[in-house]
Amino acid sequence: MMAACAPAPEAPPLTAQQQADAYADAMDAADPCTWTETTRDGIRIMRFVPPGDCLAMEPSEVMSGIWYDGFEEREFFPNATTGPARRVFSRQSAEAMSDSDFWLSRAEANRVTDDQPRLGTRAVLITFVGRRTKPYLYPNGRRGMPVIVVDRLLTWRVLGVIQDFIDCRDFPPRNESGPPCAPGTEGPRRAAP
Repeated sequence: MMAACAPAPEAPPLTAQQQADAYADAMDAADPCTWTETTRDGIRIMRFVPPGDCLAMEPSEVMSGIWYDGFEEREFFPNATTGPARRVFSRQSAEAMSDSDFWLSRAEANRVTDDQPRLGTRAVLITFVGRRTKPYLYPNGRRGMPVIVVDRLLTWRVLGVIQDFIDCRDFPPRNESGPPCAPGTEGPRRAAP
């Protein structure tokens, strides 16, 4: 005589935080330069190694262009000599910006000082000695993002602060904070969830 087996109970659905943690863990596992540690108190801390220390790099070269220095922003446009007075972030521009990464150590970035208050994103004309990553693949087969590593700043000149706008057709604001809508893209504001 066989006993009937009850189906295994379903696992409770993951919370939003557990889903975010799982996604971050998967991304970290694919990145040779980052990992996540959990403290005894359960706090998750992302650790990283500078890309120049963990990725294969091309030989050093002198490069110049415009570096955009803003909150969590490190864009670099090689060979550019002027920056715009304003920028509009759209879905298309956001995708273009994520095609490469720019690594400038905090010590080198702190050398770039000016008398202007730090409101908004600064456009800085820089010349530096740096290296580019050699092409690489993550373990999951996805192409790694090209990175430019600044080894030493040679010259810099702050061109000014850029006024940032968003294309509200692509990124509808949820509340009154953040960059304003670019003219002609305003729409009804959505209430915060």
